[in-house]
Amino acid sequence: MTRGGHNRKPPELHILHGTGRPSRQKQAHPQPTPGRPTCPQWLLPEAKREWRRVAPELLRLGLLTIVDRAALAAYCQAWARWRLCEAVISAEGATVPGHRGVMRKHPLLPACHAYLQLMRAFAAELGLSPSSRGRLSVPPPAEPDALGRWLKGDHDGS
Repeated sequence: MTRGGHNRKPPELHILHGTGRPSRQKQAHPQPTPGRPTCPQWLLPEAKREWRRVAPELLRLGLLTIVDRAALAAYCQAWARWRLCEAVISAEGATVPGHRGVMRKHPLLPACHAYLQLMRAFAAELGLSPSSRGRLSVPPPAEPDALGRWLKGDHDGS
């Protein structure tokens, strides 16, 4: 699930370095309506805590829309299951006695690795890592109108 080649430089850096060309600019893509999707009730408790931790920031950055519910739920559930596997492995050790007392790797290690890979894949899709955020482009926030500025308290009292 990894992308080949080097990580792309954000268009803003190309402009700053003087290497920005119109042919390199990204084409406009469909933009779903920004908004916070509802947290699925079936998520594990630890997954719900992760949802509450990351969803507000993704929303603030403009990286979360209503249609991202499944991807965010999958990331959070993989996070919770990875944490659970890590807790068991930490308590029992990375090696356990196997057949005839021969030490072998803990049977949860492959599952732990699989959940970590799922987390990394969904984190990249959601912009939860520095390199993935560099590949994403979001429109600049709109300037608030006069009413928006007034509601925020940015007025001279008149």
